[in-house]
Amino acid sequence: MNPSRQNSLRAEVLLQLYGARPVMRSAYQIARECKKQGLDFNEQEIKAELAYLASADVALAFEVKTALSTEPHFKISGEGIRHYEQHFAA
Repeated sequence: MNPSRQNSLRAEVLLQLYGARPVMRSAYQIARECKKQGLDFNEQEIKAELAYLASADVALAFEVKTALSTEPHFKISGEGIRHYEQHFAA
């Protein structure tokens, strides 16, 4: 993936997690919102980005297991909030 596209994807995923802080989001929900906004990120790209952001090395998000769904859901971490505010928020 081209670095500017990856940076745009990371910013969008963190923005959606940041905006929904008390609520967890799935890759499907993020992809649907991206589509509404006219962005061309697909669900597979978003899943890969969420897995990266939730990895122990990065820890900008974390996965939340729920009994209501088999699909993983994610929340932004405290470090993710700081990272988003420092790098992407105006």
